[in-house]
Amino acid sequence: MLPVPTLEPLRAAFRDPSETNVEIANVVPTLAGHRYLLLTTTKRDGTTVPKPVWFAPDGDALVAATEADAWKVKRLRRHPEATVAPCDVRGRPLGAAVAVTGAILEREDDRSRADDALARRYGSSYAAIRLVGRARRLGRAPRRAFITLRPVTPIG
Repeated sequence: MLPVPTLEPLRAAFRDPSETNVEIANVVPTLAGHRYLLLTTTKRDGTTVPKPVWFAPDGDALVAATEADAWKVKRLRRHPEATVAPCDVRGRPLGAAVAVTGAILEREDDRSRADDALARRYGSSYAAIRLVGRARRLGRAPRRAFITLRPVTPIG
């Protein structure tokens, strides 16, 4: 009888195998080993909107990048309370949600540090995404927003 193949090797290939897992576990333990987090923000009417994003550890917080005019950025500016949970690329939750406070990084050194953290974590995949973003903006000013997410209740 042949062994039944499982999806676990494929899932493991998409999880982050690096030492950043320890740093992530120190911020939000449920996100360790995952490549995506489900950022759930709140609209003015109280409706929640979940979106999958790449993330990286940055000290006692997590950072993520997105387009500056994305609705999630506008929602976080208005209502900084959000939740994060591990998810797959399509935004299907893979674990429990954790309450966080989000903020948009405005200072250039903070933005640069966040960009470096994401580049270290995702390597050539992140470089390709940045290149595509630059090509889409052709001649326009860079329009990236960097988000910092801090757990409401610190771990540890």
